Amino acid sequence: MLRILLISALFTNSYVAFSQENTAILCSDLLDNDGDGLCDCADPECIDITYLTNFNDNCNFFPGFTYADFTIDKNQTCDINIDQTQDPLGIPDQIAIQLGPSGHVYLGYDNNMITNTGDDRDDIYIFCGLKPETRYSISVSSADANTINILRDVGLAELEAVDYFQVGFVENIIQTGQFYIHNIDLDSNLNGLAEGILSIDRILIVDHSNVDCPFSPSSITWQYTFIDAVGGYSNAEIDCNCQANGSHQIDQCGLCLETADPDFDQTCIDCNGILNGNAIEDECGVCLDLMDPDFDQSCIDCNGTPNGNFIQDNCGNCLEPSDPNFNQGCDDCNGMANGPSVLDECGVCLDPSDPEFNQSCLDCAGVINGEAVMDECGNCLNPDDQNFNQSCADCNGTLNGFAVLDDCGECLEASDPNFNQSCMDCNGTAGGSAMLDECGDCKQPDDPTFNESCKDCNEVINGTSIIDECGVCLEESDPLFNASCLTISEKEVFIPNVMSIDTDEDNHLFIINSANPENIQSVIVNIFDRQGQLIYDSGNFSLVGFNDWWDGTATGEELYAGTYVYRVEVTYINDEELVEMGTVTLVR
Repeated sequence: MLRILLISALFTNSYVAFSQENTAILCSDLLDNDGDGLCDCADPECIDITYLTNFNDNCNFFPGFTYADFTIDKNQTCDINIDQTQDPLGIPDQIAIQLGPSGHVYLGYDNNMITNTGDDRDDIYIFCGLKPETRYSISVSSADANTINILRDVGLAELEAVDYFQVGFVENIIQTGQFYIHNIDLDSNLNGLAEGILSIDRILIVDHSNVDCPFSPSSITWQYTFIDAVGGYSNAEIDCNCQANGSHQIDQCGLCLETADPDFDQTCIDCNGILNGNAIEDECGVCLDLMDPDFDQSCIDCNGTPNGNFIQDNCGNCLEPSDPNFNQGCDDCNGMANGPSVLDECGVCLDPSDPEFNQSCLDCAGVINGEAVMDECGNCLNPDDQNFNQSCADCNGTLNGFAVLDDCGECLEASDPNFNQSCMDCNGTAGGSAMLDECGDCKQPDDPTFNESCKDCNEVINGTSIIDECGVCLEESDPLFNASCLTISEKEVFIPNVMSIDTDEDNHLFIINSANPENIQSVIVNIFDRQGQLIYDSGNFSLVGFNDWWDGTATGEELYAGTYVYRVEVTYINDEELVEMGTVTLVR
């Protein structure tokens, strides 16, 4: 029986740096490689490299799981630019290889063999990436003759590969994702065979996907099989400390300990006796969760200090009783207990409701302790104000004088004949901003028609361009004047669709023709084979006088008769472009 479990994770092509107990193989060898007392996936370094959120699905230290230890043979049929030097060995580690159509991989087990559970539990696990088009088979073999005889006797399909028996075939995937665990129950074919009778030490996976390799070597397709890891059931009794038949277990605190150890399930008990609880004793000695609003609150004083000595005195101040200001801070400036008087900003002790409060030190501007005084012009100003004693002088500095600044910025009396005359604009307006534009017109610079009356159709001031018969704005001396509107017939080009290479006919070369070659500025011709490989590139050339046409060869070798793809790019003298793509049949 074969079951499929969808995995909500991603394969990547990342790599794990090699060190003790942190590679897929080291995390499946049932050895404590770094000497920390934790075996394989009981070690957090191994958990970090697995790709499922629930690591117990694929990274297990307890009895029941073994993973491939070495690659016997593999054949990847598609050439892609991805480093696939790491085979699907050990636990799932985010590194997968793709097989490709008819590709295969033989995997071997040498430290713990896969066996059968003897019931309806799964025996083999394939961690892989698939699409609806993917089809692959799983076959098993063994160096144990008894296992081979059992598999042959129950009638499993035997492959051409000697002593390999097909136990599963995956196809018609219902697409709910891309990444799966395929589970196989060997016992469904074994008619009640007892647990541990089989000894499987070889697994063959063959990709039967009926798809092509990707067009480009740099592209990746999920239409054929990706294999990350292959695991299976083992009855080796290995505990988390890598001891055969050992009594160590992972406790609820995540430690690998014997159940008789006094620290078993104890190192993560909080002050309330809850496993992995969050409660701790606060500064008040109360056992609470850190998020509890009463945490550190039951013993704080008025100053917010846990177990502090601050209290409210009779003046309402939060002070320690030993503070010299305790019960002293409520006499007002007149010595009255809890009196209302305070020193105002003028330094006078008054009740704030007193009309004289903050009034005894106002200056002429009403500013407390201000420096403003009345100047000789009767204005209230600071003595350092630049207008102090200046507001009653005219622009010539004459006290009570009649001179003023005219519209031209000149300091003159209004009766002066030069008043407002020094700044007339071209329209005779005093202080006006009109000026002669580049067209010789007197206008305001913000006038929409400023510099507009003498522009040509290209918006060039005093330019000579005009609209030609094609509706294009050009100077009459431009070669394209009245020539940029080529007709369809003037742009027509002729591209062959058949070439007869072994004849003396005119179509033994791939030649582009035009009735009006003088209208064509340049041409580029590319020829591709059916696989998209570029086999001819003309480069950019002029149609007139060009002789290096494609002759049905590639790199000097004659090509087979068949259909080839062309791409022709034509640029006309008016910079219009034409791109044509099609096929040409090569006949020999």
